[in-house]
This record gives sequence, structure tokens and C-alpha cells, in this order.
Amino acid sequence: VPVAKEIEYIENYVALEKLRLEDNFPILMHIEGDYEHLHISPLIFITFLENAFKHGTTQSGEDGMVSVVFKFSGNHCYYEVTNTKNDKPSNYEKSGIGLKNTKRRLNLSYADHHTLNVKEDNKTYQVILEIDL
Repeated sequence: VPVAKEIEYIENYVALEKLRLEDNFPILMHIEGDYEHLHISPLIFITFLENAFKHGTTQSGEDGMVSVVFKFSGNHCYYEVTNTKNDKPSNYEKSGIGLKNTKRRLNLSYADHHTLNVKEDNKTYQVILEIDL
């Protein structure tokens, strides 16, 4: 599918989350580069963003944040999602199915053409996907 459609989907998802969360919850989104000519397997990006909102937000927005960065250069895509960790117990079970399925899909579609790094510390969780489309 066109990358432009996937980014539109991401933007709509972020807009929906902004409605759900209080105004004081920072949601940052930055997109740079030309991606109009690129195509990607569908729904690769969304799993990481859904997880950021699912596991990293509270209704109060205290010390919380979600950041989304896209950088495109030629056929290269850099995608980063960072969220603060919610230290309050979550109502969601951590199944890991979405992340596992996305990793599998990346390996099937972009075997030697992607890197996926997950960084975690006491306060933040970050996923960085670099992919040659």
C-alpha cells in the first residue's frame, strides 16, 4: 500500500487518541522527507503506536508523553515511537501477540532490509524501525 495511506492512518489514530486523552497529554508527531512514491506492507507502523498508547498513557497525563517520528530519505524509512511508561497497573494483559506478529511480518516481507530496535529504561519505552522499502 502507499506509505502516504499508512501515514494518514497513523495521523487519524493520533487524532483519535488526542480526543480520548486530556488536552495536557503531550502527543508529538514529526514527519520529514518525501514518501509519496513509497509503498509498504499494510499496518506495519500501527502496532508500535497502539502499544505506546495502550501501555504508556494515563488519563491524567502526568509526566506522560508519546512521540512519533518518521524520516524518509530515498527508499529508506526511519520510524521511531517513544512513550513514557505508565507505572500504574494496566487493565490490559500483556500478550505480546501484536508485536510478535509484526516482527514476523517484517521478517517475511523485509528479511534483510530492516532493523528493529527496542530500548527500554525505567521511564521510557522506544521502538526504532529502519526499513528499506
